[in-house]
Amino acid sequence: MKVWRVGHRTMVIDGIHIDPYWHRTELPFEHSEALADMSRAHCDDNHPSPHWDPALRRHFTDAHACGFTSEEALYNWFANWTAALDAAGFAVRTYEVGDDATCAGANGQVVFRMGAATALDCQPLNLDPVQLEIPGLSGPNVGT
Repeated sequence: MKVWRVGHRTMVIDGIHIDPYWHRTELPFEHSEALADMSRAHCDDNHPSPHWDPALRRHFTDAHACGFTSEEALYNWFANWTAALDAAGFAVRTYEVGDDATCAGANGQVVFRMGAATALDCQPLNLDPVQLEIPGLSGPNVGT
């Protein structure tokens, strides 16, 4: 299974690039504070901790990391936070992980055994805002 994850560009702990939730103290203060705001905002049903997600809680141990089943799920999860993540040194990392070492939960979240992950790629976060179309206000003749 291919897994997408937000991981730091350079900082590695226990063989995997740190995530923006648990290792904020490793970052400069200004980045740590921005990510603390993100963590507080992510305490809801759309961002369940692996310990709150019934599908994940019995599979999540210190040997696991969190990721996503798709790039779309990653960006849905981190909507409105990509600029803060980028400024703090994070990127999108992809891994190949055997199905027996993964468990999918709610909202595209997946936990995977870090020792079973093979790094595939690292890309910068997409900072382009999503342009929503408003009915009646979209199209070539709007504003003319």
